[in-house]
Amino acid sequence: MNRKYIIRLFLVVFIATVLTACIKIATKVPGEYVWVNSFYPNDEAVVSPDQSLVTITDKSGNYYYLITFYAFNPNNIKDERQGFVISLENHDIVTARKAAEKKLLTMLGISKEVACSLSVTVNVAGDINDVVAGKNYGLSFCPDGKEFPLNWDQVVSQ
Repeated sequence: MNRKYIIRLFLVVFIATVLTACIKIATKVPGEYVWVNSFYPNDEAVVSPDQSLVTITDKSGNYYYLITFYAFNPNNIKDERQGFVISLENHDIVTARKAAEKKLLTMLGISKEVACSLSVTVNVAGDINDVVAGKNYGLSFCPDGKEFPLNWDQVVSQ
């Protein structure tokens, strides 16, 4: 075997290995995509039968969050309606938000800047605190991220 053949074979195997561990998802900008680590299947992810919905639960025992990825049409990579919804499921919503954001970044293997380019909704479950529920707070480190209202923790759902 010659040296060029071995190098080409190595590159093909290397690229195939890298690409199978990554998936391409749409950003907020129509027609733009980013490559992220494949986050399913794994022991934290539950995938719908048609693979259009992936739910990642907090396995820390604190039940801080539920992250859902909507692929909508996994057979059409050009479907731009992809996005994440992070539902904060713990009364300590500040800690829950930080834990969910950290999980999203590490799970996808992306920077905060790349995360800000994705469609990510962050909300609070209604049974946790109805004062802050029903709003999209976004990722705290993104320009469009919103802080929780002042004194949110002094008003508890009844």
